[in-house]
Amino acid sequence: NRLLSVWGTGAFHAGVEVYEREFSFFSDAGVHGCPPKSCEGHAYVESVDMGFTPMTKEEVTKVLQAMQREWPASGYHILRRNCCHFSDELCRSLVG
Repeated sequence: NRLLSVWGTGAFHAGVEVYEREFSFFSDAGVHGCPPKSCEGHAYVESVDMGFTPMTKEEVTKVLQAMQREWPASGYHILRRNCCHFSDELCRSLVG
């Protein structure tokens, strides 16, 4: 990533932090939550503020439960359905 960052690109892991948990999508676990900035096997680089969700914690849990069904580990594809795609969809679900 250091070489590619010169051109403004690279291969990065993405997750979404909401209600003191970080959620992402993995090829071996599907949708998974962990404490923020502590995802095993990935180095934290930066946070991007996506705004606040008007949803309650319970509503967010329901969204994540639905996404767990829609995003099984078996559906992971490194280029077409990865943690970046999941994070984009989750952000859109949470903040519009």
